[in-house]
Amino acid sequence: MLVLIICICILLYAIYFHDNGKKDKSTIIFFFFLCNGFGFFHSNWLSGLPVNKYTDFALLYLLYVAITRFQRITYAYFPIYKWFTFLILYLTIEFVVTVSAGIESLGLSLAIYRNYLFFFSFILYQELRKSEIRNVIIGISIATIVAAIVYVTQPIHHLAILDNALVSTRNLGELGVRYRNIPELLYFILIYITIRFDLFKWKSVIIFSLCGISLVLTQHRGVMIGYVVIILVYIFMSKKTNKAIQYGLIGIVGFMAVGSTVLARFENKGRSNTFDDISYVVNLDYTRAAASGYDDEGGTLAFRVLLFVERIDYFKSHPQYMLTGVGMRHEDSPKTQREFDFVLGSRKLDKQTGLWLPQQIDSGDLVWFTPFMKFGFVGLGLYLYITCLVVFYLFKNRRKGTIAMTTFLYYFLLIIISLKNAMLFGAVQISFLFMLIELIRRTKAQNLDDRIKYQEFRLLGRNWI
Repeated sequence: MLVLIICICILLYAIYFHDNGKKDKSTIIFFFFLCNGFGFFHSNWLSGLPVNKYTDFALLYLLYVAITRFQRITYAYFPIYKWFTFLILYLTIEFVVTVSAGIESLGLSLAIYRNYLFFFSFILYQELRKSEIRNVIIGISIATIVAAIVYVTQPIHHLAILDNALVSTRNLGELGVRYRNIPELLYFILIYITIRFDLFKWKSVIIFSLCGISLVLTQHRGVMIGYVVIILVYIFMSKKTNKAIQYGLIGIVGFMAVGSTVLARFENKGRSNTFDDISYVVNLDYTRAAASGYDDEGGTLAFRVLLFVERIDYFKSHPQYMLTGVGMRHEDSPKTQREFDFVLGSRKLDKQTGLWLPQQIDSGDLVWFTPFMKFGFVGLGLYLYITCLVVFYLFKNRRKGTIAMTTFLYYFLLIIISLKNAMLFGAVQISFLFMLIELIRRTKAQNLDDRIKYQEFRLLGRNWI
């Protein structure tokens, strides 16, 4: 109860700051709630209370701003926001139909629907000045780096201090443990500091080392591969030979330090081998794949392919769900457990039986899976189309500064690892992306204004002469 009272007070401070022109401070508090106090507030502290998630306080702040500033919302400067609004409207219709048709109870369906309202968080930044957005990014970065310092100390005392710690000890090579509670936005900082890396500045070296160690501690193969890919993309786009040499030397030193640990993680893939995976995919045999238990460690690429295959087979036999999906259903709903019996799915602990059972609707292993199941081909198409629009915009504006390039590479990384987790459309990532886009847009507009003023100055000069 004490934590609930503290959170209510912090929320009231955020509203007070917003209404008194200190929107940068209120936005930092918004991210404080989104990131569970940047990892220092544990989820179980709110267990059993009426408001049992820190993101609910972030949502309350978002709703307050949306209601009080609704008439000032504009799409003129960034039309892509219209498509996010269309997506929210579609999801709202899905929610209403799911409840009104008795497919799911109001409470359980609302628990799912509320998470999608963060697609509307772009309204939080439309009234922020460029300097205020920079202040928010700096504040979030400092908090994330502090959390990262705590994160890398976890192997020393063998404790998971930060929230959402899913610690595994099987099939993890030399480290023998995997800390998945890496700070939410550390990947962005890692990319930024890589681009700005300066071997002769001690702050740059320390932050880069901190982020690099954190990446290794995650034992996340998809992120490691994705990071290497985006740095290669950056070298190719920037065409900076000195950067390529610098990164090459860093790569050699890093491989000498932790190469054996990383290779051990890549070589150890759980119970099944590569040939089994290929056989399962070629034969589209998800039943035999599930019986082998090869997905117990979160699965492989074969697991994800067969996951889709099994659900497509379901849609073929239930064509009424193909376009719009099964609705805004909750994974833990009794109706969901009764009506679905898929053999593949991300494993989730059943508190009643103590068994790890495959999830039927949601999946943390593949970001495209959940919208496909819940919202069908129409919903999945909207997700894909919006993603393409954002990629095109960020690619087109990647040369507008270091933040612009970092944002493009960060979003590219999220797309790469979308085959491994659900971060791409997570509330933290999508809200942070909107803020970065607003900063890029303002920088672009300022540069245009400066060029116009310069041209006017030259014309005035000529007339005067």
